[in-house]
Amino acid sequence: MAVASTDITVLAGSYYYICGGCNGSAGYVLGDTNVTVGGVVNNDSEYDADNHGLRRVILGGGVNSSVYGDTNLLIKDNAQSINIYGGGMGADAEVAGKTNVEITGGTHMSAYGGSQGGVVYETNLTLQGGTIQQLFGGCLSTSMTGSTNVCVLGGKVTRRIYGGCYNEASQSGLSLKWASSYHVTGDTNVLLSSNADVVFDTSYNDYGIFACTRYESHFSDENSVLVYENSAAETEFKGKIGQKQGLLTWFFPSAAKTVMTKN
Repeated sequence: MAVASTDITVLAGSYYYICGGCNGSAGYVLGDTNVTVGGVVNNDSEYDADNHGLRRVILGGGVNSSVYGDTNLLIKDNAQSINIYGGGMGADAEVAGKTNVEITGGTHMSAYGGSQGGVVYETNLTLQGGTIQQLFGGCLSTSMTGSTNVCVLGGKVTRRIYGGCYNEASQSGLSLKWASSYHVTGDTNVLLSSNADVVFDTSYNDYGIFACTRYESHFSDENSVLVYENSAAETEFKGKIGQKQGLLTWFFPSAAKTVMTKN
């Protein structure tokens, strides 16, 4: 079943999943999805921002279902979530247009401009307010071809910022063992504003700011650029670029392939 477009606003209650698109390959969205989540959504006794297994997921796209336009996702007020995805979930959750995620409030664990397993081509993830542990411009469980844009204009980040995709790693002796090599074939861009608050919680086993994918080295087909909005932002963040901390301390020398000051 084809749907022309979707518009949904959720301001209260607790939910395992909030989806802008359809659930299942039998349905798809021809145009855009527009999702607003705010108020006191997921303000329940079970919520724990450190609980990776808790299902409090917000999707701009669908579950194994395509969106042929853009996804537009706004998270505001006192909403809470574990994972936010600009795209969808499942291998068949393609977004043919752009994914647009804007966070202006609330408390969250992770936000991805891309998908959890689906196909996306251009992602835009903007933090204006609220508190979040980590931001990724790319995808969680798949690579992508296209571009990512992460704009940290306000709010608070307490763990890490990456322009690209996430890859799981476990410590093995004095080295890391990587479970995957997902990345972006294209451009990954991170913009940092002096209005943002990036204060790392050192109880986490790793933290830092990277323009690229989370991996042991920089991919040759992933072009990563980190931009300071102004000289104040450069002063604030230059010492936090590329840091990693835990039982091991290591540095990705090409994590910010190009660093520049906008003004």
